[in-house]
Amino acid sequence: MGVTEVKTEISVQAFLPCGANAVMESRNQRSQLFLSEGTAAKHFRIGFKSIIPEGQTFEWFRPRASLWGWLCSVAVVAGLAALLAVAIRHGTPADWIVSVLIIALIIPATFFLCIYPTMKYSVGAGTVVLSCGPFKWLIPVSSICSIKEDELEYLPKSQGWKLPGYALFRIEFAHIGIVGMCATSLTKRILLISTDTEKWGITPADVDSFRAAVARSRR
Repeated sequence: MGVTEVKTEISVQAFLPCGANAVMESRNQRSQLFLSEGTAAKHFRIGFKSIIPEGQTFEWFRPRASLWGWLCSVAVVAGLAALLAVAIRHGTPADWIVSVLIIALIIPATFFLCIYPTMKYSVGAGTVVLSCGPFKWLIPVSSICSIKEDELEYLPKSQGWKLPGYALFRIEFAHIGIVGMCATSLTKRILLISTDTEKWGITPADVDSFRAAVARSRR
């Protein structure tokens, strides 16, 4: 199967119901494709182009559905848009300055709302790939020490994109420190992937199938 075929299959299935979807199985090719040993933080990619090389096969998993993720994202964009409308209507110099600031906030808020439904997790070729929109994090399966579900307590002053049903990037949590999040929940039922140097938080809809896929990819 060529690169184009793999990309098309994944993009079409990305809108199917939650769960694991086997793109195909190929166990004779391994992680020499694009990964070497090292910390997961070094394997960060930005771009909408598929990173799955020709001839490689992955199983992919949708995140757990979250109504809060949608509601909070839409509320942020709608609230900023309402403030912008008020500022433009008044039309004073100060209001125009405020309008520019609001626009600067609306653009990223709208962007994160648009990429929210693209979140998914892929496993194959000795690699776990967390992706949302153009953001992709590659974790070598050989570096994973444990995978366990946990309840987290985030620190309000921490960075990252954090809403009740939508958590992205590096966020600091009490007791465990920084966690790279790509999840449809900020604190509840987070599946923690721990390596020697990093922790990652995800929310696959089918946790057991995800664990099994990682185990198969480790062989």
